[in-house]
Amino acid sequence: LGASSTVLNGRLYTAGGCVSTTDCTDAVNTVSYATIDVNGNLGTWSNTTAALPADRAWGKLLNAGGSLYYLGGQSDTATDRRAEVYYATPSAGNVTSWGTATNGLPNARTKFGAATWNNRLYVVSGEGTTGTCASNLCSNVYVSPQLNSGGNISSAWSTSSPNINVARSGLAVTAYANNLYLFGGFDGVSNYHSDSQYAQINASTGAVGSWTYSASLPKPIAFADAFAANGYMYIIGGRSSETNCDPTTLVAPISANTTIASGNNPTGIGAWYESNQKYTTSRYGGASAYYDGKAYLSGGGCQ
Repeated sequence: LGASSTVLNGRLYTAGGCVSTTDCTDAVNTVSYATIDVNGNLGTWSNTTAALPADRAWGKLLNAGGSLYYLGGQSDTATDRRAEVYYATPSAGNVTSWGTATNGLPNARTKFGAATWNNRLYVVSGEGTTGTCASNLCSNVYVSPQLNSGGNISSAWSTSSPNINVARSGLAVTAYANNLYLFGGFDGVSNYHSDSQYAQINASTGAVGSWTYSASLPKPIAFADAFAANGYMYIIGGRSSETNCDPTTLVAPISANTTIASGNNPTGIGAWYESNQKYTTSRYGGASAYYDGKAYLSGGGCQ
């Protein structure tokens, strides 16, 4: 529960997560990887030689410039939100050491949304710490410097992009065609969101523009995961209440005049529908990834 996955150089990586039945009283620092063959099948899973430098859950594992980055999250204590960013460059799939980036997140974050676009890392909303966000829920957006060569984050993150309209945790975020998208989330009390929003990414600076509403989800969802591919948006898993989890895969077309080449004049997301094919076992907090026509889902739970 609360692990995160990414695909780099034909290998699926999954890092962190909780192995406890409560909200992360036992986070782990494990990083595992498996090679994806030409048919999309996964080979044998192995743990990297070097684990994350500390136990983490509900952070995000992303990649840029050939390196892996594990952002923020929380330790074995749910209120211990973290700002560190760990980075590593695999060799033949394995990681023998992790470094701590010179520039971590501007403030601690957990249960946030995150994505990579044009070798920049994007962090949206999530839970923060006392004094940085109202009621510890944040609405701001962090943008990393461009990491074309991977490695250390030696310059400061940008905090100048517009905030989202309502602070939340457990939102799903992904990037596609020079646009950043967010879906759903949880207000920290009792309300689960069903909105979708998008904002254009400035191709030169990486800054995110103003947020615009698009087609709402067919139901409220939080702690799902999302990816975009081939002109479609996918949302996998999540929960709509404290007790309701579904084996849900939601699909929507991305506006026809939003192209990967330019990302100009986006019109958001079309009508959502639920796929007929369901994965086994209802869950939220699972880790999903996409590679070469295949979707991958690991971990999660329904407490």
